[in-house]
Amino acid sequence: MQPVARPVSLRDVAHAARVHVSTVSRALNNDPKIPVSTRERLQALARELGYQRQPLFAAMSHRRRQPRQQEGVPLVFASHLPYERIGHTGFHLRGAQARGDTLGYNIREEPFPARLTPPFPPLNWRHRGVAGILVGPWLGQEQALLDADLAGFSVIQCGNTWCDAGYHIVRSAVFEGVAECYRQLRSRGYRRIGFCLIRHDPPHPDDFQREAAAHECLLRDGLLEQCPIHFEKGDAHLDLEPWLRRVKPDAIIGFHGGIRTRLLHLGYRVPGDYGFAQLILTPDNPRNHSGIEAADPMVGSTAVELLDTMIRHAETGRPEQRRVTIIDTVWNEGVTAPKVG
Repeated sequence: MQPVARPVSLRDVAHAARVHVSTVSRALNNDPKIPVSTRERLQALARELGYQRQPLFAAMSHRRRQPRQQEGVPLVFASHLPYERIGHTGFHLRGAQARGDTLGYNIREEPFPARLTPPFPPLNWRHRGVAGILVGPWLGQEQALLDADLAGFSVIQCGNTWCDAGYHIVRSAVFEGVAECYRQLRSRGYRRIGFCLIRHDPPHPDDFQREAAAHECLLRDGLLEQCPIHFEKGDAHLDLEPWLRRVKPDAIIGFHGGIRTRLLHLGYRVPGDYGFAQLILTPDNPRNHSGIEAADPMVGSTAVELLDTMIRHAETGRPEQRRVTIIDTVWNEGVTAPKVG
């Protein structure tokens, strides 16, 4: 069976002409700001190379030149999670939809149930004219994603996920976020910092990054044996009291805000008895908490921007060499970790 030849893209024409891809695009659209001689030369080269404009791209360009329409080019945000156990990570989707609106896309979420019934992807995606897929968090039925025939779609994995299917991916900087949180507390005068982390079941790749970052921070300051990392076990309540008596921290870095709530239930003041910083501050968390803001909305927004580029350049399917885009996290000052000393 002969392999299907990849269609000639704008990028190919630009490479052959030694000009920027935007120049080729404007020339093929007869932009009056491009000299006539340049337009004619690039149009002739495009014909010679066999470049063919795709109706979808033409429709997208036309839509962007017109007043905002109610419907845009369809994209799918596909995820597979047992929601009742893990919860809905909708902040990637919020960022994606907000950016998609400005670029002329209509992004619909399609969460798949616990039992994935073939075929995947659904046949109606092609019938609906879906141009691209944002693959969100995916747990279970990993083989269905790995085996899926997505050759006709532009695909970006959006966010850190259990299943790495080999597509281009945009995710947040987990390791760097933990290290930044630790640095911020040290700069505020805290010297004995304890970590309260979590290991999901099944383990999430982020769990190991958080643990490795905490291990490095404590090891560098000679505190690894004195301040062992405390892990929350499954659905059980975190038994903080014995760990607090042993470690005697002056500040705590918690995976989520529930750690602070449990400290308050034990009768401790936060701040006061302990400084506290949270590793995942989402838009729904109280903004007065100190900690690291989740990069999820920007991850979603950036994923759509990259997907837009792929669609316009006819990049589809699984790449031979993928791009990994890391979105940095941001420290939120809050009031739970004031300066001390």
